[in-house]
Amino acid sequence: MTRAGLLLYFVYPCVQASNGTNSLLPEVLQLSNHSSTSNSLNYLHTSLPPLTMPEHECQHCDEPATKRCSGCSKVWYCGSRCQIASWDFHIFNCNPRCAINTAHHLARAAYNDMFPGDHQTLIDYGFTRACTPNDRSNLLGLYMGLIRGMEIPSKSLHKWRIEGRLVSEIKAAYEGNRTGYYDFHAWFLENQWILDDSIPPPVGDPQLYMFRNAWEYAVGGGTITSVEEVKKAISKWSRERQTCFLLCTSILSEFPPLPSEPQWLDFGFCTCPELEDGWELGKCYMQLLDECTFDEFCFIYTAGTLHLRLMNTEDIKLLNQLLCTPRVFPHLEQFLNNPFAHYSVWDLKQFVVAAEGSMEPAMPIMVDYGFINCKDNVEMKELKEVYKAYFSARDRSDPAELHQACIQGKIFDHVGSVTKLSDKFKILMKNMYPLPNH
Repeated sequence: MTRAGLLLYFVYPCVQASNGTNSLLPEVLQLSNHSSTSNSLNYLHTSLPPLTMPEHECQHCDEPATKRCSGCSKVWYCGSRCQIASWDFHIFNCNPRCAINTAHHLARAAYNDMFPGDHQTLIDYGFTRACTPNDRSNLLGLYMGLIRGMEIPSKSLHKWRIEGRLVSEIKAAYEGNRTGYYDFHAWFLENQWILDDSIPPPVGDPQLYMFRNAWEYAVGGGTITSVEEVKKAISKWSRERQTCFLLCTSILSEFPPLPSEPQWLDFGFCTCPELEDGWELGKCYMQLLDECTFDEFCFIYTAGTLHLRLMNTEDIKLLNQLLCTPRVFPHLEQFLNNPFAHYSVWDLKQFVVAAEGSMEPAMPIMVDYGFINCKDNVEMKELKEVYKAYFSARDRSDPAELHQACIQGKIFDHVGSVTKLSDKFKILMKNMYPLPNH
């Protein structure tokens, strides 16, 4: 096997032919293993039996496909070129040999023309420093130019970031390729501070923009010179009023709360089937804030009637119509019906999807979901990754079902039906349930 073949093997699963045999991305490797181009082309030409119509379509190009991904055995490809091209999407539904990293999340977001939902991706690629909607849109456009316009693979972006070369490589890529996204490069040259922590922001604390928007909405004006000044002022408010204000800092800046922030849980963003859905839920909250004053919003939240107002916003009704489903956020209404008392499964989801090191597991999580059984940080990290894989499997996982499995003492069986588990997790996932006489 050639060196290129070895590299591809460890990055992408091998492609399995329809006859059951395996080849490691055969189109790439067979080309490298044949002595001449003509022989290689002849191999590709004769690889299909004559007059045989394939029964499957390529996941990427919809052409006839005879080779199946051996990582998941669920999707088919016409060859290695299409498998590589669709990898940043398929990796989330496959059983990859390499771990999913934040560059994969970024690439998927760029191809979908939407902001990333993954917390760590937002941090790694500058979105949390770009506090204004305009800066975030320009930053996304910059990455779209790299990924869609120049077809730079996610593994290159990941390497640039890890090696501290992201800023310089972005500039070099655009200087040598004036694509239709070049205007974003001009913006980036004036805003390199978003990706370079050594450059101070030109406007001081970027969070000040977010707090000013919320302060104007809640109080009606006044000169605000620092975030600390606002925090000191709202510290005298009730807890519920402070919670509503913190949500407004995000929503009025067109940025959903981050998983590490309390309002991500308090206002039901935890119920979004995918983290990217948080941007859509944020738009619904924006519409609700447009329809009421800050005092009215605080009253709605405190009275526990937020679900009644939010579920009737035009944005959610439109989403339900587009997706042909009665509930675009299936657990949101039930969660908001009593936001002050919720199942620990939502705390678990918050803990596992938040950026690494941004929060510690609460005691209910430790007891209910087995973290208290971990003898060291290594086991705790392994258990966390298993639960993260569970929640990432949107088409197979359901937090409500995980909660039921928890109180029945059957976490291992339920999670194991969604993602692969080794026997060691039988012990780690053991809890005190079911309780006697329940």
